[in-house]
Amino acid sequence: MNADHRREADVNQGRAADPAHSVFVIANAGSGKTKVLVDRIARLLLQGSRPSAFLCITYTKAAAAEMQRRLFERLGGWCVADDARLREDLDRLGAQGVNLARARALFAQALETPGGLKIQTIHAFCERLLARFPLEAGVPPGFQIADEARAGALLAEARAAAALGLGSPQEAFKRFARRLSGDALEELLDRLASRRADFRHFAERRQGELFAAQALRDRHGVVVGSETLVSAFVDALDRPAIWETVETLEASSTNDRRLGGRVRRALDQIDSGGAPDVIAQAFFAIAFNDNGERYKTAATATLTKQHPWLAHRLENVTDAIVALRDRFNASERAEDAAAALALGLNLDENYSRAKDRAGALDFDDLIERALDLLCKSDAAPWVLYKLDGGVDHILIDEGQDTSPGQWDLITPLQEEFFAGLGARERVRTVFAVGDPKQSIYAFQGADPARFLDEAQRLSNRAANAGSSFIGPELRTSFRSVPQVLDAVDKTFARKPLVAAEPARSDVVRHFASRADEDGVVEVWPLCRRPLAKAAKPWDAPIDVELGSSVHAVLASTLAERVKAMIAAREAVWEKGARRAVRAGDVLALVRKRGPLFRELIRAFKRAGLPVAGADRMTLCDELAVEDCLALMRVALDPADDLALACVLKGPWLGLTDDDADLFPLAYGRRVGETLLQRLQAETSDRYASARAFAAALIERADWEPFRFLSWALETAHDGARTGWECVFARLGPESRDPLEELLQRALKPAGHAAATLQRFVHDVEFDAGQIKRELEAETGAIRVMTVHGAKGLEAPVVILADTTAGVDDKPDNGLIFDDDDGPFVSFRSRDDDAKVSQARLGHAQRMQSEHWRLLYVAMTRARDRLIVCGGQHGNAVAGEAPESWRLAVEQALQELGAAPMETPFGEGLRWGRPATAPESPEAETSKPLTPPLWAKRSFGSVTSTVAAAPSRLKQIDPLLFSPRGEGRSRFRRGVLIHGLLQRLPELPRDGRFDAALAWLARQGVQENAREALAKEALSVTESSAFAAAFGVNSRAEAPVVGEVLGMQVRGVVDRLVVEQSRVLVLDFKTDRPAPMDPNLTPQEYVLQLALYAEVLKQIFPKKALNCALLWTEAPRLMELSAAQLAGALADLRES
Repeated sequence: MNADHRREADVNQGRAADPAHSVFVIANAGSGKTKVLVDRIARLLLQGSRPSAFLCITYTKAAAAEMQRRLFERLGGWCVADDARLREDLDRLGAQGVNLARARALFAQALETPGGLKIQTIHAFCERLLARFPLEAGVPPGFQIADEARAGALLAEARAAAALGLGSPQEAFKRFARRLSGDALEELLDRLASRRADFRHFAERRQGELFAAQALRDRHGVVVGSETLVSAFVDALDRPAIWETVETLEASSTNDRRLGGRVRRALDQIDSGGAPDVIAQAFFAIAFNDNGERYKTAATATLTKQHPWLAHRLENVTDAIVALRDRFNASERAEDAAAALALGLNLDENYSRAKDRAGALDFDDLIERALDLLCKSDAAPWVLYKLDGGVDHILIDEGQDTSPGQWDLITPLQEEFFAGLGARERVRTVFAVGDPKQSIYAFQGADPARFLDEAQRLSNRAANAGSSFIGPELRTSFRSVPQVLDAVDKTFARKPLVAAEPARSDVVRHFASRADEDGVVEVWPLCRRPLAKAAKPWDAPIDVELGSSVHAVLASTLAERVKAMIAAREAVWEKGARRAVRAGDVLALVRKRGPLFRELIRAFKRAGLPVAGADRMTLCDELAVEDCLALMRVALDPADDLALACVLKGPWLGLTDDDADLFPLAYGRRVGETLLQRLQAETSDRYASARAFAAALIERADWEPFRFLSWALETAHDGARTGWECVFARLGPESRDPLEELLQRALKPAGHAAATLQRFVHDVEFDAGQIKRELEAETGAIRVMTVHGAKGLEAPVVILADTTAGVDDKPDNGLIFDDDDGPFVSFRSRDDDAKVSQARLGHAQRMQSEHWRLLYVAMTRARDRLIVCGGQHGNAVAGEAPESWRLAVEQALQELGAAPMETPFGEGLRWGRPATAPESPEAETSKPLTPPLWAKRSFGSVTSTVAAAPSRLKQIDPLLFSPRGEGRSRFRRGVLIHGLLQRLPELPRDGRFDAALAWLARQGVQENAREALAKEALSVTESSAFAAAFGVNSRAEAPVVGEVLGMQVRGVVDRLVVEQSRVLVLDFKTDRPAPMDPNLTPQEYVLQLALYAEVLKQIFPKKALNCALLWTEAPRLMELSAAQLAGALADLRES
């Protein structure tokens, strides 16, 4: 990168972080978006903004956690930095002249902010908002969030009700059931359910379902139904003439006879009283082929020459058929859309009822209810006023992934900033950052065009309000080496990324910050499908692995390539120096979790390489999980013969020989005799372990799921191998991941149901939702993920293994939904009318852009090395689609002049030169890990932790906590005084009394008692006798953690004073009068301070240490002597 590009990067990052402007940043991948956002928050804090005044929205919880980690890491670093280093850091940040003490105080200020810094996902923000205003939002106070599993169960209830319930749209359901198989019908219902809110909004905008359905028919120009159209067509036919045509055609050549046969079949449908749609399809077959294309000719030239009238007659018939087809398809597509609308609305209604019964909201509800609260409810002005009083700065990360509904939610908050009606007059800003090239969540509603529109809207709002707005671009990548960026720029030079037509945002240009570091991009030829399949015995299981699929070959080849890279010490970069590649540097990406995904995980494990496992999984699809559920089914129902047979053949017992093991046990049973009864009656030693294991399962039927699974997996049931070892021996080590997820599921049972085996089995069986496993960190293991799952991640080595498919532009389950025009439904393109064809074309254009954006995200995950390969796709001779990723990158490397290279599948291309890392025995030699000391301790030797509070140390006067007499009120009074002493010293002196009254009011203290409590607290904080305790060197609520007498001690010092030569530990006592003699101080109070003092001596070994109790009722400061403290410790040691 030349100096100009570096200067541009520094200037634009600094401008984006400047809190004086509202900012909309468009940033390339790896250009430091998160850094800029953290810089901006830091600068806002430095200029005096309160931590609680931020609303920072991120796309995922992981992104929010990472942003918070980076911010606290920076603020924490400022706390301990010397003046020169801190000043240099602030200058680099663009915050010259800031008071250093203020910068150091920000860490504590951020930590102590109630509720913490509001860096959160949009769903977390909505949850907080609804919890704060439940009545205004119309949600039940204390509502629960339905996670994916519970939402799926509730939605299954809604689907069943939509199909079979009273009042359900039966005709709409039957309309689709007649044409779709069971799985396809289920998938359509799932798709309708996922868009249920869109159906509702569409109907609401048109005053209800009736008018909405009519709008759909009007859209297609439908006046009469398809049955009427067919009836009119049949009535208009000159059937004698057509029969004459049939006879003429059938007496001619082969092609003419085929045409005659099609016409005859259509006429036969009329004569046999066929259904109107069947008659229509029979006539369509006369003029159109199976692909929906019109035949170029009708009868042969020879026949039409012999019978001149035939051509004219056939032309009239086919023209009538074409006209019928256009009107018929329009009518059918309109009715399909109306049926989808009816089902979608019914699903929405039933799902809402199910959630209401459960008192739950799902993630879509959070957005929608919050949007209604801010935009539509009568309380919206009040809610916005209250929010406006607490938010000064809105920051939006990954704006390209924000859906239109989420932008609509943020809009009213932004408008308050620029309307001049805010609760406070001060500089208030909006910051958004994103990259339209990385918008890959169209299936969740994200629209890159909306992201660009929001930039213009923010600019207009700021201009109208006279506020400053800037829109810098970040083009410099700090992530990838120049070779990767060269390949990216060339690949996308002419690709539509945001719209079907190239736009300004489609221009892809990256500058490399790592210009002095080199890397490699490789493109391999296709991995061709093996020519011959291995023979499979007729009785082999249907899921037997043959290892001969194209996916298996590609996966095993990649595993060997990674092993070879590691063995040859091929280099990647770390902190400016080359080092040898490791397994944890590798990130393998696929488009979908299909066969290749599973084969990659399996191949890496079989090659002896550490693998992090699948990033998502469906529990009920995993064999190891099914084996565990079979154990539970036997425990619950010993008469379940199928479940017991699964257990007998399963990993724990291993009776896998059907002829020798199961058949003798199952054959010849009496009527009503169960398999368990036969097993119990069997005396053969062959079944001894099976009998014992089955009995053990039944005995544990009332155990909780986690306890049951732990017993099954951890116990050595046959005296030699644990359940884990049995499973690994049968299913391989890859079975660990799903079983660990099953254990996690059992460890955290649903709060709405009892934690029983029966409930657990039911929930797992009916949960089709995927479990997301966080694989963000580089843990030393290869990560295999989808491109969507890898969004926001990076790795030194990225392998794109799933690159030969084309644009996935087929509408999901035949449904296309347009926000303005509503639903379009068509399962085959040949059945489209003009409106559906137009919608399908628009959908295809959007999916083409998404196809290339997904490749952009995939390529830009690579830091140093990128390998692009793929297996033969489909049955085409080329083996890949014309729009395949592999082909696009290969063409780019050809244009760059890449050199040929040998690959396992023939000659490929390489851009850049691979390097070998230098030998460094000290850094690279593998050494056995030494376990830490705590790992070697037995459970009995673990030290206990003492909470250094009086009520935790010894039994104190029970009157203090008695519900009778004055004990309870005295305890309440103590808590209030304690709270005031903690807060008042931090406030300006002249405002402390009013602040005390206000705080007491918020705690629910009666008005006649507030003044006395406030005065008592102020008599302490204002007294000159206690000036040191509340001075500049003091701190409230200081946490103390350490070890004393072999015990872990933790507690909170009410007031800690650290002076030049001494440390004062002060503990408030607000619950009783002070004793006249310090020697009469309750022993537990003395011990509490003694423990604090022993810990603090280790922190301040050169300072004098004094301990005192501040009794607030007098008030009186009572210092404890060293002898008292030592005596309390001695008593503790003896006890």
